Amino acid sequence: MSRRSSSKEDRPDPGEEDWQRVEKAWRAHYAALAAHAYQTLRDPDEAEDVAQEALLQYAFHRGPIDNPLAWLRRVAHNRAVDRVRAKTRECPTDPENIRPNHCGADAEKRVELAETIQGLVATPDGVRTALVMAAEGQSGDAIAKRIGTNPVNTRQLISRAREELRRLTGRGKPSRDNAHRDGRTV
Repeated sequence: MSRRSSSKEDRPDPGEEDWQRVEKAWRAHYAALAAHAYQTLRDPDEAEDVAQEALLQYAFHRGPIDNPLAWLRRVAHNRAVDRVRAKTRECPTDPENIRPNHCGADAEKRVELAETIQGLVATPDGVRTALVMAAEGQSGDAIAKRIGTNPVNTRQLISRAREELRRLTGRGKPSRDNAHRDGRTV
């Protein structure tokens, strides 16, 4: 005898007892589920949808559940991760293929990141190392030691590299020093 997996069509509709169990879980855990999903999704509407889906799945679940909150949190987490993965698959990473409002609010950030990475790739190794170390919060002395120069030259190098990234990506204002040197006003 072969075992058939249970699909939604095979399951009976939840009865009154099931709905009472779900209502009790809803009152006790809905806010925690939505908050848990929000940590992954960063979208309150989607987080609420995930919490509702988890509770609906709980209504149709047959069999004992020892810890309903843990079970619901796992279902909500899995559904939130599935949504993130689906969005990631839908969103292109090449700046030329990203349209405004494509893939939601993340599209602009993805474009900025892609352009910044392209700008970093175009910079010489020492400059790139200095920029990355500065972005990580490393001290000027540590950066100078790593790239083999003194701290004053390192600060100038990082400042010029940041200016070049701003120029390449078209974002940010030029610094006062470089704007005046180039004949622009700020």
